[in-house]
Amino acid sequence: MAYVANTVRTLKKLGLVAFAALFCVVDVGCGAKKDTKKSDDDSSEDSSDSDSSSKKKKHKKGAASAEASSESKSRHPYFDEAGRQGKCEFVKYEGDGKDKKALFKMTPPAGGKKVDYVQTWLFYYDKSGKHLSRYPHSTSMKAEPQALGQEGDKIPKDTATIECEITRITFEDKTFWFNGNLVRNEEDRPKGGYPESELKTHTGEKVAVEVVDAKTGKVKLKNLGDKPVESVELELIPFKADGSHGWFPDFNVPVKIKPGETVEATMKLSNPVGDYKTIEGTAPEVRYEDGTKFINHNLSGFDLPGG
Repeated sequence: MAYVANTVRTLKKLGLVAFAALFCVVDVGCGAKKDTKKSDDDSSEDSSDSDSSSKKKKHKKGAASAEASSESKSRHPYFDEAGRQGKCEFVKYEGDGKDKKALFKMTPPAGGKKVDYVQTWLFYYDKSGKHLSRYPHSTSMKAEPQALGQEGDKIPKDTATIECEITRITFEDKTFWFNGNLVRNEEDRPKGGYPESELKTHTGEKVAVEVVDAKTGKVKLKNLGDKPVESVELELIPFKADGSHGWFPDFNVPVKIKPGETVEATMKLSNPVGDYKTIEGTAPEVRYEDGTKFINHNLSGFDLPGG
């Protein structure tokens, strides 16, 4: 699943939205989230803005549910998340040559809830502050400094500074916190990270999505902003009774929507939406007629924990 998301997001980043949509059509992975077993200190070469080593559960394909009440949309607080929780700070290097490792001290968030595991991202910068590379690392949160990120000669040659962001925390009671906007595929993270004022510009929704018929992909879209919309990225996120969910995107829906206006649109789905208890429709990316965009990764079903 990470492969699918990385490929389509890379194609989108290059402006090849049509090819991203085509890739989704020929690869069934775009229709359902799949298992990726979590293990402590598991890391990956994946550089997608989605957390590649997070837990994912199977979502079976099937006919759309006939429950009328399942078309309702619910709100979740992560749509509006603009902050950080916990800390992950560089302490020192340990070892030399191929055994060289970067050690980080992690501090749990306030509140006293016990942490199961965290998703971190490591960012590498040269002396001038230029971004060199990034690396995801899922791990448990230990009291003592722990090795994270690249090791030995895999650490970028000109690295002068390594910074760490905690993008997701899963607690032992199965609740979670996350902020997908701390890592973005469409741009390099600046040294020091995104300030809260910048993160706030990526919160909430600019286009409200009402799911009319999940089976056919029919939706109603309302422009909540003050600029005319030219096209949107839409997603259907069906939830089962056990909390697992699917991910059904259409990366480019051309639709003209004036401020305050509501219009109907039909998504092109690569796979049929299976049975579900409730379903949400979101617009993680909104493109305006003036050439600007609004992006909120926390609206994406792929980045959403608990699937």
